Amino acid sequence: MGTSTSSRAAVASNKIDSGVSLQQGAGGRKADEGELISQLMEESFSFVDKAEVEEIKSETKTESESDSEEESGDEDEYDEDVAQILSDALALKTLATHYLHPEMPVASTIGVRCYFHRASAPEVESVLEADERARILADAAALKQYAVAYSHPEQSVVTDATAFARNYFMRASGPVEEDLEVVEERARVLAEAAALKSAAVDYAHPEVGVRVSDPTVFGRSYFDREAESKEDMDERVRVLEEASALKKLAVDYSHPENSVVTSDSTIFGHNYFTRNVAPEEEDAEYADERTRVLAEMAAMKQLAVDYMHPEKGVYTCDATAYGRNYFTRPSAPTDDGDSEERAKVLADARALKAIAVGYLHPEVGVKTTDATACARDYFDRYTAPDAEGEDEERAKVLAEAKALKDIAVGYLHPEIGIRNTDATAFARNYFTRASAPEEDEDAEERAMVLAEATAMRKLASDYMHPEVGVETTDATVCARNYFTRASA
Repeated sequence: MGTSTSSRAAVASNKIDSGVSLQQGAGGRKADEGELISQLMEESFSFVDKAEVEEIKSETKTESESDSEEESGDEDEYDEDVAQILSDALALKTLATHYLHPEMPVASTIGVRCYFHRASAPEVESVLEADERARILADAAALKQYAVAYSHPEQSVVTDATAFARNYFMRASGPVEEDLEVVEERARVLAEAAALKSAAVDYAHPEVGVRVSDPTVFGRSYFDREAESKEDMDERVRVLEEASALKKLAVDYSHPENSVVTSDSTIFGHNYFTRNVAPEEEDAEYADERTRVLAEMAAMKQLAVDYMHPEKGVYTCDATAYGRNYFTRPSAPTDDGDSEERAKVLADARALKAIAVGYLHPEVGVKTTDATACARDYFDRYTAPDAEGEDEERAKVLAEAKALKDIAVGYLHPEIGIRNTDATAFARNYFTRASAPEEDEDAEERAMVLAEATAMRKLASDYMHPEVGVETTDATVCARNYFTRASA
């Protein structure tokens, strides 16, 4: 009897533990252990003595109380660990801020002394060292002034009113001036260059009129000269009249909205579309169907645009239209757990984005709103090693990189003109020089190739960008709209 009773008690304990664990797994809430024990005892062990039941209840209650005390102790330890971790993270953040932003003052309410002016501070540098530093800085300032004057010769020289000097080229000890022949050769070359430049400008810009300041210069018009025959003049007049008539027809065709203007009172006519032999117009049902289809297509386009661009706000001109926000309505379900998780995920994503931007764009300065953030410059710190040789090497590398960049830009963009600030630099055009060989065939072939390339580029641009309207400067060009034509 005793053995069976103990085994039954063990089974009852296992059932109680399993019931408690099931209650915790289902909702995270603990049921009353006393009621659960009573229910199990009444259902499964109704034949056991009351004394044994009471004994099992007391033992189970003692075990549950000890478990709850252990759990509460674990929770307290967990809270302490979390608080300790957060305090350590805050201290590390404060140290990092002080290290990264040394220019920010130290905010404190306690009295402190200056580290450099304290009684026990090391002695200040000697007068020799101070003079040496001042001399080095003065030399650097003078070198900077020379560099600026060399790089920007267009800037005028600013000097003291009491300062005077001689002309370098006109001084008594100056070198002998060049020969007269060299001077005349230079003047002749410059005159040829100016003439070539004028011829090139006249060729490239025929719209610029001919300007002359010599009152004795005169000329005749090539088209109005007397040598032209009467037949040529009649032919030109006839061609111009036909061109004018074609232009008028093209304007009337391209702009049917313009009414017909006439000054002859005897002219009359009937409407082309409403004449007796005009083709029958389409039925009203077809017209309504077309209107309905076009309206549906416009609505589908609007839906597609709204779907593809959710960032665009909803615009309406109906004063009676209103609506509620689906997510903030009173009957919206509450999901506090999901909201917190979503906010945490968005905050992590925002922090990762900021880190990625800072890594990919180091040229962007560091911005912070934390007054406790500070840092020192690694290269300008007191304990930084001297690197005069490295500075010169870095300057040389940067200069070479800039020169390579200029060469690459000049090679990749030949359309960019050559810019020079040296007034003594001059050159002639290799292709238009007086001694250049004549290449009429190559010039025509080159012009034809360039014209075809321009036309192909225009076609490709029109094909890739159909939204760009068609622009033309030819008044004789005309066309009708395929979709709005009368026979559509």
